[in-house]
Amino acid sequence: VSFTFGTARGIMQFGHAPAVKRLSGLDDATDYFAMANVLVLPMSMGIPYLSGFAIDHMTEHGAAAYQIVFAVLAVLQTAGLVCTILTDFSDRKYICGKTAIAPGI
Repeated sequence: VSFTFGTARGIMQFGHAPAVKRLSGLDDATDYFAMANVLVLPMSMGIPYLSGFAIDHMTEHGAAAYQIVFAVLAVLQTAGLVCTILTDFSDRKYICGKTAIAPGI
């Protein structure tokens, strides 16, 4: 479980700042950074709660209950990683019809 949570946090840290800045389109996205943590709260609180709830209600399956829950968590984790990889975080500026990469990127 701790490996899954650690990987999910790592994915969020890797993609969070560039995603918020890119999606807001602003140079100063401070308000968006604050709001993003509130929006993530249901997932960060809900996933452990629902995992425990699912395991408790599948006790008749024994060890398979853990395998099912961990498989679902692995699918969610993989989906998050794929979305992070597929998102274009590059900040490209178009100057005179040519693409120029912004300084500092």
